[in-house]
Amino acid sequence: MAHGEPFGLTAIEALSIGVPALFVDEGGFRDSIVDGVCGRLLPRDDATAWHLAIEEAGDPEVADRWKVAGRARILELELDPQSQADFISEAVFPNRSPLQLEEE
Repeated sequence: MAHGEPFGLTAIEALSIGVPALFVDEGGFRDSIVDGVCGRLLPRDDATAWHLAIEEAGDPEVADRWKVAGRARILELELDPQSQADFISEAVFPNRSPLQLEEE
């Protein structure tokens, strides 16, 4: 459980590969995880809540729902590899299409 995580990259990684995302309800994790939809946001010091969330994530139906929703969330936030590649390409080569880059 990270302290003061400003962005929450580990949550992005978990959602991207379909791993149940159980994270502390702080910082950047709130931007990526939708509680109860693609994982859980939990109070830092509530061991009972963490225990229950681990049990919930262990349910195959819940895990499958969270997996699908997590990957959809990554697409929604444009954090998937293709969106990131497009972002970088536009930043490095503004006003050029991918076809123009291939011709060069």
